[in-house]
Amino acid sequence: DLIKEDFSFTFVLKKLDKIEKRGFKDKMCAEWLTDPHLFGAFINEKLVGFIETSKEEWNSRLRVSNILIDKEYRHLGIGTKLMERVKIFAKENKFRQIVLETQSCNVNAINFYLKKGSKTV
Repeated sequence: DLIKEDFSFTFVLKKLDKIEKRGFKDKMCAEWLTDPHLFGAFINEKLVGFIETSKEEWNSRLRVSNILIDKEYRHLGIGTKLMERVKIFAKENKFRQIVLETQSCNVNAINFYLKKGSKTV
């Protein structure tokens, strides 16, 4: 739920009465991305996860546009390692900020990003 307060708002996490499964299709290195960089996580030469970033040069930010870990490899710290790699890349390239977004129904992603230190706005 969204609670409006004068010139601000607050999100309140509420459980749904029933579970809803949602998904979407996306394209790697979509044409709208500026200079995309992808980092992969491999186990025994098998790609088990990746994170996709792109530059926002007008405001010196690095955007995380996609992160995916194969289901069987989740909760092993792979997402954490990929986020750490993106932070190194951002520092090396002097980005002032890393930004990302997710759907409000993607509770797993929201919890992951908050655990990794992301701030919500």
